[in-house]
Amino acid sequence: MVPVRARLRAGFTLIELLVVIAIIAVLIGLLLPAVQKVREAASRMRCQNNLKQVGLAYQNYHGTYERFPVGGSNSQTAPSGWGLPLLLYIEEDNLYKTYTLTAPHALGVGGPPNNQAVTSSSIKIYICPSRPGANDPPYTYTLVFFGSFTATWSASAGDYGPVQGVSNGLATYANIPTASLAGALQPDKSNRIADLIDGTSNTLLIGEIAGRPNLWRAGVKSSPPQTYHSGAGGWNDATTSNFTLNGSPSDGGPICTTLPGAPCAPPATRNCVVNCSNEYGLYAFHPGIAHVLLADGSVRGFASSTPPGILASFVTRGNGEVISE
Repeated sequence: MVPVRARLRAGFTLIELLVVIAIIAVLIGLLLPAVQKVREAASRMRCQNNLKQVGLAYQNYHGTYERFPVGGSNSQTAPSGWGLPLLLYIEEDNLYKTYTLTAPHALGVGGPPNNQAVTSSSIKIYICPSRPGANDPPYTYTLVFFGSFTATWSASAGDYGPVQGVSNGLATYANIPTASLAGALQPDKSNRIADLIDGTSNTLLIGEIAGRPNLWRAGVKSSPPQTYHSGAGGWNDATTSNFTLNGSPSDGGPICTTLPGAPCAPPATRNCVVNCSNEYGLYAFHPGIAHVLLADGSVRGFASSTPPGILASFVTRGNGEVISE
């Protein structure tokens, strides 16, 4: 027969349970940051691999046509984005074959339903898993140009995009030459490797400009939600091809207080070009870094502290800047 005292002590007391729960909570608190770091490291590697796949597609395209594709088309009859010509080279042949190249990319600008369906398709290689809302549905974007032209369309976002060049304002601020501020991928223009006078290892093709069409400033989603200077961010959205490296204050705030296209007033600080604003510079959701694809096919990371002149030197394809390590 089991003694009564032994039967009474067969379970845990309330205090013992609370102690165990407290220990488990502490362990979870210690392990969670480590798990998050591992998860972010995996997402960052996938993001880099996406850029490498895109780089291979660009090289194969150049091998076929002896030039890179346009950074996007602003044609009134058939506008399209940077990612469309690469579909054949990233195993998205079926999407490409259903697209009408002679028509606009979306219904809102006069395109056919088949083009809208392609434009609204989410392309895994064009999305960085570190971005909040990486599985979001297609966005709706409204372009208003000087109040005289308005168009609304739907498209699927991409977290990468071409940088067509460096703005005169940033070149002046960074004290770099202004002879040629154009980048490697420009709207409505195809460049060859031979046109990259600064060298393929010193010239950027595309970079992380994540989070569009939402406006992000220094880690905070801001209002208004859509931007003008960086475009909507869709991989087949023509406005995305117009992104220019402007630089911004460290808080990602606006550099102009006037309407787009008018002179900036007053002059603004442009000391930040990485992870401060996805309207004016590279932007990623990796801590302290954003990645770019160079014209030689390599992927390189730029720290948030990168001086504006250094990144601007990688954007321009023939400005003759001397880039030091």
